[in-house]
Amino acid sequence: MFSSLKRYKNQLTSLLLQEQDRWSYWLQVFVALGIFFYFSLPTEPSLSMLIVYMSVMLVIVSTGVYFLRGAVVARSIVTVCFAFLIGIGCAAFRTTYIHTIQIDKSLGPILIEGVIEAREDWADAGSKITLSDINFVTHSPNLSRLGKKLSYVRVTLRGTDFSALPKTGSRIQIFASLLPPAEPTAPDQYNYRRQAFFDGISAYAFAIGMPKIIPDKVEKTNTVLVYYHQFQLNLQQWRERVSERAITVIGGAEGAIAAALLTGERGSIDALTNNNLRAAGTAHIISISGMHISMVGAFIFMFIRYTLAFFPSIALQYSIKSIAAVGGLMTIVVYTMLVGSPVPAQRSAFMTGLVFVAILLNRQALTMRSVALAASLILIIFPENVFHPSFQLSFAAITLLISVYEKHALQNYDTQQIAYNSQTWAGKAYTYLKNLIWGVFFTSFIAGMATMPYAAWHFHRIQLTSIIGNFLALPFVGILVMPPLILTYPASFMGLDQFTLWIMGQGLKGVTHTAAWVAQLPGANIFIPSFSKYIIIGLTFCGLWFALWQNIRLKVIAVVLAFILVALMPLTFKRPLVLVSSEGKVAVRLPTDGLLYSLKNFRGMTARDWSLSFNQAQPLSAFPKNSQAVRCDVLGCVVTQPVAISIVKNPVAFLEDCKKADIIIAPKDRVPDFCRTEKPSVIVDYEMLKQHGSIAIHSDLSIDVSRLSYAARPWNSGYRYSTHE
Repeated sequence: MFSSLKRYKNQLTSLLLQEQDRWSYWLQVFVALGIFFYFSLPTEPSLSMLIVYMSVMLVIVSTGVYFLRGAVVARSIVTVCFAFLIGIGCAAFRTTYIHTIQIDKSLGPILIEGVIEAREDWADAGSKITLSDINFVTHSPNLSRLGKKLSYVRVTLRGTDFSALPKTGSRIQIFASLLPPAEPTAPDQYNYRRQAFFDGISAYAFAIGMPKIIPDKVEKTNTVLVYYHQFQLNLQQWRERVSERAITVIGGAEGAIAAALLTGERGSIDALTNNNLRAAGTAHIISISGMHISMVGAFIFMFIRYTLAFFPSIALQYSIKSIAAVGGLMTIVVYTMLVGSPVPAQRSAFMTGLVFVAILLNRQALTMRSVALAASLILIIFPENVFHPSFQLSFAAITLLISVYEKHALQNYDTQQIAYNSQTWAGKAYTYLKNLIWGVFFTSFIAGMATMPYAAWHFHRIQLTSIIGNFLALPFVGILVMPPLILTYPASFMGLDQFTLWIMGQGLKGVTHTAAWVAQLPGANIFIPSFSKYIIIGLTFCGLWFALWQNIRLKVIAVVLAFILVALMPLTFKRPLVLVSSEGKVAVRLPTDGLLYSLKNFRGMTARDWSLSFNQAQPLSAFPKNSQAVRCDVLGCVVTQPVAISIVKNPVAFLEDCKKADIIIAPKDRVPDFCRTEKPSVIVDYEMLKQHGSIAIHSDLSIDVSRLSYAARPWNSGYRYSTHE
């Protein structure tokens, strides 16, 4: 057996040595691992000690590179260590640079003052505005000091006349209740508070009444930052006008989608349309990403190139391909700015820009090298994106697509082009149509396979019919939506956008109607419970192994491992017995039907996440009144099956429940010392929630927590940079 293992090891080593020209693509992977390592640390490392440690390690690594420059494997190992350290350093620097102050507890209602930086009108959730330059009008020394520290506050307004809301750039006063950014709703769930930290969000708020416009008391100075800030405000005001125009001219869900494609603001899309698009696997159409950026750039590139080809004096004297590439590059930069420069659009603009730069340098445009370079720069500048769903989905799709196409289609492109040019017009039309249909189908299949694990991990659903949905919707987007979208921008300045918006509306009707039809097909919306993080890590490794190596035998290894992990996934589905959120919400799984129930019905992010992750996508309900497994009174609730669980609402319940219950849950109180010496095997009280955040208790009475200690990282509650006043 050992001889067989040794033989397989030697064969694997030989195959890897044959792929030396692809080794550099793995450096980005180890940069990402360094970022993961930094964010997984239980406590925030001292910046000074980290700098010293990094400097020493860099000297050691550099010395190793110098002395091992003749040894390929040893030099590669040293280089990998260097990439790993780069990831740690970039994540630490980014965290220190951001330095967002976040509140730790609810405040208000209080009167706050600020400048509207951005505004979004949501179809189902009112209007959301982002305030900067925060000041608390309520007279209190603590609140005044707190206001000067906050970066941005996201305010939700409900039940008001949104058409009368102040425009972007206005300074307003408004009564609002401030809430701290939400922590993970359960262990291993998405960390909303950490993302808010890197987005600069200090607090969220719910407004009471309409805002009041006040004169802007900020003195204007002739600085570059002031002019840039004013430019951003003017751009945001223009987006609002274009969005309102699209919704007015087109109307309905199609108008809301058109506004999202033109300005990047998706709030006006109703819940039914969103659900249909998700179920059909075409929700990416309303999120500005690689598809939109590349279509815009390609349209302008072809338009400029073919237009200049009609002028022989220009076509014969200048490189019209290079001129068209410059035009395409400038267009995608402008389009990214017009849609608000969201992170996915920035990422896509950079990658598409590399394609145009490659054209200018007369290099092959679509290569794994461009993907690796884009990933490296994004991870170095925005390391927190490694956890973001859009980063994982977009790079998974583009990496696998480039891997497949560069091995087959791109290598034979010149031969295919010569054969295409030798055909008759009828043959060219047939070949073009055949390639278009096959390309849309094959691209949808590859992209769907690449993104499916991450859709299951983040959104707890997969769409087996996404290939059909994209196959039907993408022709509408490519022919009737994106070309008129590009023309809408100049037409809007001249008041001639009625026709272009009408064409967009017809194309978007095709998108919404096909999405509604596909959403009703079997397998359109399969919910996947929360599963082990090691499964998604393993599938990510398999995807990278398949994409980054070219040898077919190495790819087979990745496919086999991926099938094994998918087969093991159902064994890792999480079904905790008790869930307790950091803010004190409790849910218990009853043996009668295996679903989660709570003390009372509640809505919001916690209820949504628990429903999708642990409750078979069923909404959480209050404990049934006639169940033999649950007894409730004014002191709390006692669940008798499968183990004795006490949920305490009044501390008087400790006197009896501590002697009988296996699990004591007291989210609003501290469990007394005498109770800790009694029967309970697990005790969850206010202090434990404050220390560890959200908690999951399993049937074997084991516990998972969302964080190891209180105030350990800058985005945790109670950190020394946070505010407690």
